Amino acid sequence: DLKSIYFRTASIGYAVGSDGTILYSTNGGTIWTAATVDADSDLTSVALLSNLTVIAVGRDGQVYLSTDDGVTYSEAEDIPDDLLSTNWNAISRTHIGGAYTTYIVGNSGAMIRTADGTTWTDISTLGPDLVIPNLLSVSAGSTSSTLWVPWGSNKFAYSTDSGDTFT
Repeated sequence: DLKSIYFRTASIGYAVGSDGTILYSTNGGTIWTAATVDADSDLTSVALLSNLTVIAVGRDGQVYLSTDDGVTYSEAEDIPDDLLSTNWNAISRTHIGGAYTTYIVGNSGAMIRTADGTTWTDISTLGPDLVIPNLLSVSAGSTSSTLWVPWGSNKFAYSTDSGDTFT
């Protein structure tokens, strides 16, 4: 079963799903090809990290990067140790002044961000008054440092500084 799809152009797209499935298309989704990846748990979300770098995330702490436009993937390194077994649920990206920042959210309030896929920052702490359940979605302003994270019953965590602080 496929869980997420992302098209970076009208022709080039990526899809992820059950049992480590990653597919890519170069013709608008007419034909899909299996990517090369050593994954076996469900993948839940896929997006573009930067120009030709694709990121896929999933259960059991899986974070994979492709630097060849989605053809082959390797495990991301240097994820904070306490988040290595997190079930990741969603990805969002912002573009500010020529630089990209990518955000990933997961279970138990887990959130990380990266600008390059190499250096990861744990931004899971939303504040002492917030009890955060599993995070299923994140929305980053496309050209700003604004970040929205819905949680619980009609609640949102909101940041105007790329996740350094939340209200």
